[in-house]
Amino acid sequence: MSEETTPRHSTSGSSPTETVNTNDESTTTLSRRVDSVPSRKIALQRLASAYRQLVELNTSSEATRAARDRSLDHLNDSIQYYGSSQMVNDSAAFTETAVAVRELAAFAGTEQAAVAGNVSWALYTASNISARSHLARYFQAFDRFADRVDTEHTEKANASIMAEQRQYIRIQANASRWSNGVNDSLLSERARRIETLGEVWAGSESALITLDHEVEPTVVVLSQLRSDPADRDRFPGRAFFASIVDVRPRETNVSMAVDGTVTNPRLSPAAAQGSGGPFNVTAYGILDGASFPATVTVTASDGPNTNRTRVRYDGDGLPDTYERKMTQTDPLDPDSDSAVTDRNEADNGTIDSWEDYDGDRLPTRTERELGTNPVEADTDGDGLPDGFEYIETGTEPVVVDTDGDGTADGAEDPDGDGLTNREEYEAGTPPRYADVDADGLTDPQELANGTDPVRADTDDDGLLD
Repeated sequence: MSEETTPRHSTSGSSPTETVNTNDESTTTLSRRVDSVPSRKIALQRLASAYRQLVELNTSSEATRAARDRSLDHLNDSIQYYGSSQMVNDSAAFTETAVAVRELAAFAGTEQAAVAGNVSWALYTASNISARSHLARYFQAFDRFADRVDTEHTEKANASIMAEQRQYIRIQANASRWSNGVNDSLLSERARRIETLGEVWAGSESALITLDHEVEPTVVVLSQLRSDPADRDRFPGRAFFASIVDVRPRETNVSMAVDGTVTNPRLSPAAAQGSGGPFNVTAYGILDGASFPATVTVTASDGPNTNRTRVRYDGDGLPDTYERKMTQTDPLDPDSDSAVTDRNEADNGTIDSWEDYDGDRLPTRTERELGTNPVEADTDGDGLPDGFEYIETGTEPVVVDTDGDGTADGAEDPDGDGLTNREEYEAGTPPRYADVDADGLTDPQELANGTDPVRADTDDDGLLD
């Protein structure tokens, strides 16, 4: 099994040698030689530089003037294939660039030959960066989505990308021999290599499409946007964002609907620089004309795969996911019944966020803030209701042993009166005050005497208990 070593021309400074096994067709292990992503801005910078030099290029004859203008036209056409994300979106960009380079042959042997050579080299390096970026993008996609693609399609995509990787590396061979100067042969070679880079881009795109057809787009709504605003006046005109994650998110069709009325959200490719990498875009819309109750639906479709997410608002201050999973109330009705309790809370005059479904003295909105179970009075099972811990003992209602001393919160006696927190709860006495009514008797003494621990003169005879 022979191994071919070829130098890779650097578009910005020195670069490491790339190696590839030209005979190994195995896709069991994805062998990477091109997996770093150069800045896409550099490609456009090179194109912009080439464009400026072309515009300023002195022409000494009608032939060179016509050649320059044709080259500019093709370069303009090429730039049109760079989307707002600064990425090539069609292999035609390479074809147009190659033609722009061939037109520069008219300057061979003229005083502007060196400038024409610089232009052609800038166009080659821009094409090189774009092809390399797309090739590397596949490796990123493979890392991100391979576990969602079956073996057959993974091997098909890998076989394609390995062939394109080998072709890309061969293009870089002996680059130093044709990197300077300008003549018909050199320009023809640069144009040919640019066209081959277009083939690499197209092959990479084909491999990405293979993955994309097997991966369903993901629609994620930011948690803070799932919150249900209790202030109904703030709902109309509210900004709404959804993150779309897919192999080729900019080719994914995204729509947003409020109660069935479809709007076309703006897509922000800038989000691709965030945590989602190149597989994330943000859909942005304004909920104009919306009122409670309302259902916002975001749909993402990449052709064979469609996914959607819905967010429901009713103005009770509880997110729809919380209502569906925790309280089991209606996320489109602010005063609805909970399927968890035996009683019917619907239309009782108390909105869902202020209900106390488990009778622990905490409204649901507070339970949500604390992380306690709104339909289970004692979330941590330490013998004390959540409200008693939050209001009376000051212990954590989600931790059995708040101070970590080996004694459960229900068995603690913080006021040293001989009653545990659990016993104080059952007796209705305050757990942090041994003699809350200051009548000289501790709580257990009053309980033993049959007097009220929270009244200094139980029988109102003018004498302290």
